Amino acid sequence: MTKATLVLLSFSSACIVVNKTTATINTGDNRQEYVVSCKFLTIAESPFDLPQPSSLSSDEYELIQALNLSTSTDKWQNMMYEDKTPKSVHADAKAAGKDKPGYDNCWSDWQKAALDVLEDGGPQDVKELKVGALTQEQKAAAHAFISKIANKARRIKSTFPQLSAAALERTQAKASKTLKMAVYGADVSERRAETSNAAFGEDTQNTARETVCEAADGNKRAKTVLATLTCLCEKPDSTEVTDGACTKEAEGTTGW
Repeated sequence: MTKATLVLLSFSSACIVVNKTTATINTGDNRQEYVVSCKFLTIAESPFDLPQPSSLSSDEYELIQALNLSTSTDKWQNMMYEDKTPKSVHADAKAAGKDKPGYDNCWSDWQKAALDVLEDGGPQDVKELKVGALTQEQKAAAHAFISKIANKARRIKSTFPQLSAAALERTQAKASKTLKMAVYGADVSERRAETSNAAFGEDTQNTARETVCEAADGNKRAKTVLATLTCLCEKPDSTEVTDGACTKEAEGTTGW
């Protein structure tokens, strides 16, 4: 079935990118399918930007929570610790004697903040703010403002959609390869580098056209966009189409 290879080469010079693939095919019967498929080829060969999924900044969130805790009253801050000297924080709200509704949901954030605000631990940006140098009145004024931001940040975090592992691993290179595999059957730079075997999945030299042109995932089938175009546009040897089933430029040389 060498004609399949010939038409792949003809598509390299004509801009191409399921209706009928056998039996009686009239001029232009497959033009619309040809136009749609051509768009996939254009996309596969064009640069594109893959939108990156949005994610929350944990550093900024933790800084807000550290500021919220460090401007709280001494009584509230001391509630978090079993002992500040060995940096021991209560495991949960119940252990801290605060078995109240909603506390457990916030405890992991408060635990992290309690460690961050310790003088001999935590991020440098928390230390640079020197909240400990504020008077009690200044802390109270700051806390009235910061606590609103901290609560809003917590609500955003709790309702923010969790990204799947696949979304986190998605890259432009992987997306480009997936697209090219669907279009060409191989990760090639352009259609000129494509081969018939890759497009159809295997050598189709001795396979009948009606078999190869079945739309299916298996090999020796129309499993890619380029293979589908071959079946749509290459004129069958049983019914010569003078002006092409797709266009005059994309009809191949002789019947297949």
